[in-house]
Amino acid sequence: MKKWSFSVSLVVTIMMLVISASVSLSKTVELSKGKSDKHFPVSVVLNSDGNTEQNLFIWYDESNNGTLFAQKMNSDGSIEWGNSGKILMSNFGYMSDFPIVHPDNTGGAVIIFHRNSIYTDEIFAVKLDSYGNIENRTVSLSAGLPGSNYSPATAVTEHGFIVVTWEHFYDGHFDIYAQAIDYNLNKLWNDAQPAKVCLYDNDQRKPTLTSDGQGGVFIAWLDNRNSFENSLNYSLDVFASRLDHDGTPYQNGHKGSLILRNNFTSPLGSSGVHNLRKELFYNHNLILSDNNSFMIAAEIFDTSGNYIKVLKVNKDMQIISAKSLTGNLNAGDPRIISDGNSGMYLVWKDYSNNSNLILGTAFDKDLNDKFSGNSLLISCEITKGNSERILPDIRIKNSMIVNNGDLFVSWMNTDNNRLFISKLDLTDESDLCNNTVEILSSIDEGEYTSITIQDDKLVIVYKHFNNIFAHIRELNGKTLFERTDEFNLSNYPNPFNPTTRINFFIPKEGFVSLRVFDITGKEVRKLVNEYRTNGEHNVTFNAENLSSGAYFYRLDAGGIVTTRRMTILK
Repeated sequence: MKKWSFSVSLVVTIMMLVISASVSLSKTVELSKGKSDKHFPVSVVLNSDGNTEQNLFIWYDESNNGTLFAQKMNSDGSIEWGNSGKILMSNFGYMSDFPIVHPDNTGGAVIIFHRNSIYTDEIFAVKLDSYGNIENRTVSLSAGLPGSNYSPATAVTEHGFIVVTWEHFYDGHFDIYAQAIDYNLNKLWNDAQPAKVCLYDNDQRKPTLTSDGQGGVFIAWLDNRNSFENSLNYSLDVFASRLDHDGTPYQNGHKGSLILRNNFTSPLGSSGVHNLRKELFYNHNLILSDNNSFMIAAEIFDTSGNYIKVLKVNKDMQIISAKSLTGNLNAGDPRIISDGNSGMYLVWKDYSNNSNLILGTAFDKDLNDKFSGNSLLISCEITKGNSERILPDIRIKNSMIVNNGDLFVSWMNTDNNRLFISKLDLTDESDLCNNTVEILSSIDEGEYTSITIQDDKLVIVYKHFNNIFAHIRELNGKTLFERTDEFNLSNYPNPFNPTTRINFFIPKEGFVSLRVFDITGKEVRKLVNEYRTNGEHNVTFNAENLSSGAYFYRLDAGGIVTTRRMTILK
């Protein structure tokens, strides 16, 4: 357990004040206090009868043999439940998955969680009222199943039910079960017993799901039956099933349907690493599209390398269309989110050596690429080539969020553990790097970040110095990332061939560095490296000897650094 001196706490407090003061239209709020280790923070916006929105935060604390904490934050950043938050449950045991929180439309919420202790290993649900009290009872959704239960995932149907699915381990293999509950925690399927989703031989792992648009759900999972039956190396295909509003499978009974095959068969190489990543971190997720179909993205590993494959699948588990992003054979850890118009945003990691970038793109409802096959660089900051970029854990329901057609995604660079937030605008690809900002450095566990929109404010939740914080930024400005002390930086024309003029404004005189980098982070030109007075400046960049493609130019002046993107077209 970490211990911090008074002096370190004072430094943290001062640093938070400096951050809050230096960024216009922003504020940082400490949600918890204490020295015990904290894990799995999640956030959700509560709603009740048109009142001002409030943000609810839930996290797990190792104190008192495991404690579940909650905190509520108002629109102005004030917190409701003391400096440390409110204790929901003590002597909780061990939590190995993120809790899942659904607002109940009355100012309270339903919390779904996996609880692991010496006595039980089950999937539970509790109801939290608007005052932070657990109402009446704790309901075990997996009651009656022998063995262990893991990896809960949820979706809300058109009928207003919460459908929960999970993996169940017993007698040497894994199966998939599910249950539907209402907001009073009544179990609705299979006479209140867990409903069977897939009970085929061997292993079914890591289910994910989405509403089917008609009161039921689509559920997908990882499955090793083909590799086992064909004596191949252990590989995990993706199977799926559609369940009716009462939990009945539409077809194939409790076997599911194969929708995505992993063709890797060699017993050599790094297959174990890739399959371990799938087992631990899902690497498949799905969203509802039009006409009762769904879209799914998964990491594929075969003899050509590992890459991302995207499918659109209809209600009968037939593939309507498919796209393989084989242009990047080091791609993995994909996640998708609906664009609000039956299409999707796709974000993934590039695992190339000395690259480790975060990339993104978007598809419409017919899987047409909205950026003409180009991968957009989300991790725009220029740093050491071998620094790792980390996306939030895929199990966090709001690890990314879409607002008015814009995608917001948080990510961390392991170079001093710096947390960033980026906005991807479908109408302006060139503006992506203008809309990337560093929130904070030295954060703990970059996978523990989530995003909500509360009263037209962007709220980013993260763990820092072993406590939970929320960073709030206004959305109703000229740009989300305006700073009161930031210089201006732009170039025109963009795209260009072969020259462009880079204009910049610095508020204070001092030493200025302006450098150009290629997409891998390699410096290709140093344009300014000298003392400059405050005010407007410009410099011409001639790219005659450089190849076509995306480049980045970074201005460093007075300790303030910003990066912009430009494109050479020849």
